[in-house]
Amino acid sequence: MTGKKPMIVGDTKGMTQEEFARSRIGIGGSDQATLAGLSPWNSLYGLWSRCRGKKRTVFKPDEEEDYRMEKGHLLEPLVAEVFRRKTGFRVFDDTSIFAHADYPFLRANIDRFYERESLDASGKKCTVRGILELKTTFPESQDVWNLWKKGVCPEHYRLQVLFYMMVLDLDEAYVACMWGFDEKKDYVHIRIERDMEEEAELLKRNVDFWDQYVIPGKKPPLTFSRKPEVVIRDIRAYTGFADPEAPCVIFQSDYLDDVHEIEAIDREIQSLKNKMDGLAEMKKKLQIPFVEAMGNSVTGILACGDGDYYEVAYKPRAKSVVPVAKLLYGYPDLVEKYTKVLVTDLRADYPAVFEKVSEKVGEDSRQFTIRKKKFNEKSRSAYERRLKEIS
Repeated sequence: MTGKKPMIVGDTKGMTQEEFARSRIGIGGSDQATLAGLSPWNSLYGLWSRCRGKKRTVFKPDEEEDYRMEKGHLLEPLVAEVFRRKTGFRVFDDTSIFAHADYPFLRANIDRFYERESLDASGKKCTVRGILELKTTFPESQDVWNLWKKGVCPEHYRLQVLFYMMVLDLDEAYVACMWGFDEKKDYVHIRIERDMEEEAELLKRNVDFWDQYVIPGKKPPLTFSRKPEVVIRDIRAYTGFADPEAPCVIFQSDYLDDVHEIEAIDREIQSLKNKMDGLAEMKKKLQIPFVEAMGNSVTGILACGDGDYYEVAYKPRAKSVVPVAKLLYGYPDLVEKYTKVLVTDLRADYPAVFEKVSEKVGEDSRQFTIRKKKFNEKSRSAYERRLKEIS
């Protein structure tokens, strides 16, 4: 610890969304990936605009994203409880908004704190306090297989926790993550140690951004972002709705090089599209004898030696749809919910209704695929049985 205790500048308990947004006029832990150019969700321009107090336009509410965030928040107590049971640490909540002792624009709102018993340098019992960052994700997430299951914390979360340790002047933290409800298989907690050298770099990056861009109102480099579309999204959001009555913009000649490069890229894209169209035609021509041989069959096998075979599939692409008019006429109370969700939800919840109102579409359409596979006992037996039938 450095001995520089944080300031408490607010409390999120009972805050409205608008009040919480106002409290975030500063740099926080989730902004660290943005400052490092690692964030797939936010841009440096968006962070700068928020820190300058600019109003963000919501063109269309993102209900899916709001729901995802709400689910994550609702599951936090579960992840915290699993961490408590596995570690034996005392876990507690503190809804204070903390600010760095020297740089009050650096803000931190912590998911949970923990305390554990330890021994100090002289061998006496002491209580150590640390930060607990709680995460939830989906089992299908690449981070689960590539990182979490291997005991590796994603870098954007590690930077977030390093920032919190800096603001709170605490020397240790854990990140706990769940991606299912089996805490033996779908859970991990990872210890994050404080690194003073890396912390100095982190602090410099934050202070430089604030002093060089936020205070003077100078826009940061627009291209400093992991995803260009995120920069464009943020520029639009902080510019507002398009105005057909707004005056025409006159571009200076220094934009010409970019225009010429865009034209060259467009030509290359078109050339590649033309090549892809030609290859697609060639592929269709090669499929003709397979389609003719299969007739109304949907699968075929082509043995190719070494225990391998190609599975040839030519399957119908029919799917069930629910016409809104039929649902409205027969089951009006279900319209509001089931015209906004997947048809499979209606099938699961009301199978009898689904059978009455659903229709098959696309039955005249078939998809052709060829995949190389290894023979196993079952597929080898089926293959040899079929050979006998046709010999």
